[in-house]
Formats: sequence, structure tokens, C-alpha cells
Amino acid sequence: MTENLVVTTTSSGSAVVSPIVLRTSERRRLVFIPLLVNNVHDATACVKGTFVYQVKKQADEWEDVQKISLTTLKSGDQFKLEISSGEMLELFTRVHQLYQHVNINGVRPGTEVLVPFDSGSSAEDVRSLLEALPEGVSIDAVLGWLNSRGRDEVADALRDMDPEKLDTISAAVGIARLKRFVSDARANLSNSDENFWQNLFEQNSWVLGQAYSYPVVIIRGQTYMGGKNIAGREGNIADFLYKNNLTDNAMIVEIKTPTEGLTSRLPYRNNAHSPTKELAGSVQQVLQNLYTLRRNYTGLISEEEPEFRIFSPRCLVVIGNLGAEAGVDRRRSFEIFRNNQRDVDIVTFDELIAKAETLLSLFQADDSAVEAASAADESW
Repeated sequence: MTENLVVTTTSSGSAVVSPIVLRTSERRRLVFIPLLVNNVHDATACVKGTFVYQVKKQADEWEDVQKISLTTLKSGDQFKLEISSGEMLELFTRVHQLYQHVNINGVRPGTEVLVPFDSGSSAEDVRSLLEALPEGVSIDAVLGWLNSRGRDEVADALRDMDPEKLDTISAAVGIARLKRFVSDARANLSNSDENFWQNLFEQNSWVLGQAYSYPVVIIRGQTYMGGKNIAGREGNIADFLYKNNLTDNAMIVEIKTPTEGLTSRLPYRNNAHSPTKELAGSVQQVLQNLYTLRRNYTGLISEEEPEFRIFSPRCLVVIGNLGAEAGVDRRRSFEIFRNNQRDVDIVTFDELIAKAETLLSLFQADDSAVEAASAADESW
């Protein structure tokens, strides 16, 4: 596998890169020495460099060959540097990696190690790297490689790793996923765009599983439940269809927005606040989808091996923000309403965010405990 590239900052807008070896023998080699720059005139033109011949000194150190001034060339003289196809491919591949690095990260202070992984790297290459990540390594290349491969191949690459290292990677991915969801969701609690929330939950399908004590997995989004009339119109579409991963029992999910109210601002009678039109309508909508699914189930699934079953389907509505329900009377009215639904579970956006934050705190607390234990071991 090609050697790593070491990027070392030389100023606020430039960094020198370790040589890219194009041609080598026992005593001589041809290298390209890149220089990364923050180009204020053209941000995409961020790599320049120099071709250099080097010779090996007695101490196994490489030294640049003395420069030849082109001004000494006479008429009829020529200076030619020929690059083979393999050398050109190596140069193109490594310089392309540098362009990607600068376009994503810019020129950052300090020293970084760029790992030469691309879609052509082998699973053995990945395993070797993850067994001994060098300090300061840029993980972007590894993640890019993982994303370009199938899940089975990635699993094979990680199969024989030290379990402790796998736990660390798994925990880091979990923490990153939780942080991203919590940050995006909290920043958008005033966002009334249903499409935004449907996309967010589709990208983080694990979030809705927090509402249940059993494992649920997404089957698909925007799922047809049936119900079209003779003209082929008025069919019922659910935002998501989930199922219990162990029993295959279906769950229909409707996603609204956190800006929808849950209870009326003024009490109906006796300090009781009625559910809002949006909340009551959402419950009725998901029950209509359930009714339609039951009627059309046999026509929607494969008889040989159904993707899901309707033993006793659950319905889930995600709507509103409890933090916006002022006063204990309104919150009590909401709890009474949702806890008396037989087939429909109702959860608010801030409740799902709070559960994600609880999981995040558990991850981080566990990580702190591991660090404390490790420090205690070292002190003995």
C-alpha cells in the first residue's frame, strides 16, 4: 500500500506535504513535493509543487540533487522529464487526494497524516490501518473508503479486530450520530416544514425505536396503505411503515411538526383542555391508515414471504412540543388524552430529543468511566 502523506503547516495559509515518490532505485529517486495553499483568487486551485531528483546519503537520508539553471541552456539544447503511465497514475491519485483534503478541511494548523485509501483499496488495507492508527491520522479517508464499500465487505474488514478497538469505533459512531441528531433537531424546533422532519427521521430511523422497549426497524417511507377508488385516486399514504424486528408486526408512523399545538389555549370545562384540531386529526389520520391497511393487507404483500404482518399493528404519531404547553392543566389534559388511546401512541419531538440526549449522556459517562479507570491503573 502507498505510504501516508504527512501534511505540516508552514503558515496560516500554506502547508508542505511529504514527498510523493514516483520513481526509486537503491541510490536515486524522483519525487513530487506538494505545497497546499489557500488560494484567495481561486479556492479550487489549492495544490502546487516541485519535481525533484534526490540521492541517498550515507545516513540513508535523501538529499536534493543540485539544481540546474535552465538559463544556461543554449540553442538546440533541451531539458526533458519523462513520466511513465504508472508514475503519472500515482501522481494523479495522490494529488487528487490532496485536493479533496483541502476542499473539505482547508489548510489547518498542525500536522496531519493522510491515509491513501480509495475505492480500489483492499479490505486488508483497511484492517491494517485500523489495527494501528498513527497519531494525527485523518479519518476522512477511512470513512470515505468505508462508505464506498458494501456492508458485508466492511464487516469482513473489521471482523478480526481487537474487540476493544471495535467497541471504541462503535461508541464513537454512536456518539457522533446522537450529537448530530440532537443538534439538528433542537435547532429546528420552530421548523414547521413536515418534509424536513420526515427526511430527518428517515436519515435517523433509529430515533423512533426509542419510543418502544422492543426492536423496530423501518421498512419504507411514504408507504401506500391502499384505499384508491375506481378512478385510482384518494389512496392513503403513511409517512413511515416500521415493524417489530422479531415478530414482523407492523407499525404505522405519522410525522407532524413540533410547531403543532397539543391542547387548546383556553380550558373547555373544569380546567380540562381539549386536544387541538391538529392532534385529534393526526390520531384520526393514522387510525384511518390502520383501517385501510387491514382491509387491503392481502393485496399489498407477497403471500409466500410477507415483508410485515398485521397481528396487532401499532400506530405512532410524532407531534408537538411539550415545552410549549404552558401550565400543568394543559400537560395533564394531554397526558390523559394520549394515555387513553388504545391503538395509537403519541410522542412529542422534545421527548424524542430528550431520550437521545439521555443516550448520549450514558455513552459519554461510560467513556469518562473508562478514562478514569485507565488513569487509575497508570497511577499504580
